[in-house]
Amino acid sequence: MTTKAMGINVALLLRVADVIAKHPEQFHMDQWDCGTTACIAGWAWRLARPDEDWWGARTGDLHPSTFLLGLKCEQTGELFAEPGWPAEFRSRHCDTAAERADKAVRRIHAFLDEHAPGWRKEAKL
Repeated sequence: MTTKAMGINVALLLRVADVIAKHPEQFHMDQWDCGTTACIAGWAWRLARPDEDWWGARTGDLHPSTFLLGLKCEQTGELFAEPGWPAEFRSRHCDTAAERADKAVRRIHAFLDEHAPGWRKEAKL
């Protein structure tokens, strides 16, 4: 499902949230994709393009997952850069992997609430 008005690939972003929730030990916002852990952008790339190296797909300063997810440039910071997240979603050094993953999933959902209104109804269909 891609929310038409915003162009955001909601289905892919929800798949990312699902993987993060199911495999919190393989998620870390400090790692784009090191082969064992990945951030939101890294997981989007892995899920959408499992046989392609994202380094080769880079154009400019943006992670290529920006385009897979249908994000505008300014939205990448809201989703891919944890320091820009609202405080309740940012992880702390003492958080467990499960706590970090839970915060990231909640951040993804809040991001979709703001930028893809109606996604929750579409997801239930």
